[in-house]
Amino acid sequence: MISGLGGSGAGAGMLQQMRERMFSRIDSDGDGSIGKAEFASGRPSGASASDAADRFAQIDGDSDGSITTTELQSAFEQMASSMQGALIAAQGGRGGPPPGPPPGEDDGGGGAASVASQLLAKLDGDGDGSVSKSELEAALQSVAADGSDADAVAAEAETLFAEIDADGDGSASESEIA
Repeated sequence: MISGLGGSGAGAGMLQQMRERMFSRIDSDGDGSIGKAEFASGRPSGASASDAADRFAQIDGDSDGSITTTELQSAFEQMASSMQGALIAAQGGRGGPPPGPPPGEDDGGGGAASVASQLLAKLDGDGDGSVSKSELEAALQSVAADGSDADAVAAEAETLFAEIDADGDGSASESEIA
């Protein structure tokens, strides 16, 4: 069973620390909130300004033009919940019904397969139709944003990848994710 993505325990503590470090790094003026310009400046390499603007709008729950720690935590919890649901579904549905789409997205009736497709699209950095351990680690590192806890993130990626890569071939296909 996969644990620690959004719940309790060491994984939750690690995510909390990563959120706090990321928030501090992006909040360049130290005012306790992240404005659009700060968010765009602090975006991960490879993310376009348009992607940053879209993500900012999704995270800014009250649409006031700034992101608070509460809004960032809520966004992380939604992401963790969506990822955990997809990973539970990948384990054969243990733990409940297949997850729905991420908040604000329509799955078009595809259920777990649609979530797997969305997750694959987000994680498949080289566009080869599968996710490698390094792609999963890169995604988790981008959440850490400043590279903190690199060893812990790498260990988490290895554990998660071992759960997903059912056939052990070093890549996770959409069917393995679903």
